[in-house]
Formats: sequence, structure tokens, C-alpha cells
Amino acid sequence: MAFVSEWNHWDPIPLSRATGERDVWLLPVDLPPGVYRFNLFVDGERWIVPEGVMEVSDGFGGNVGLLIVVGTEE
Repeated sequence: MAFVSEWNHWDPIPLSRATGERDVWLLPVDLPPGVYRFNLFVDGERWIVPEGVMEVSDGFGGNVGLLIVVGTEE
């Protein structure tokens, strides 16, 4: 499974499974606050929005998920 997003020009980034977890995947990144469109790239051919994630039209007949990154005040 891979993560694809507009912030990396839709290039798949492999996800790693969390140790001892069946349905938890990790992608450590440092993103500035904002709203990002993304999908998961599964089986080398399907782009899907994870269940429970807000989704919007991708403009090409499919959908993309929305990732909202909020900043913290220091």
C-alpha cells in the first residue's frame, strides 16, 4: 500500500505497517498546516479513499480524501 497526495505530485510513497497492528499504517512526514487531497494506492492499480475520511470529487470521475493539518501554537 502507498500514499499519494498533491503535496508530493501524486507519486506513491510506500506505507509501513505499525508493529503488532493489523490496520495501522505509518507515514512520518512534516507538513505545514493546510488542506491536502490524497488517496491510498492499493494493489498497484486502485486509488481509494480510506473508510471514514471526508472525500470530495477529484474532477476526473473519482474521489479524493481530505487531510487537514493544523498547526500548534508554541
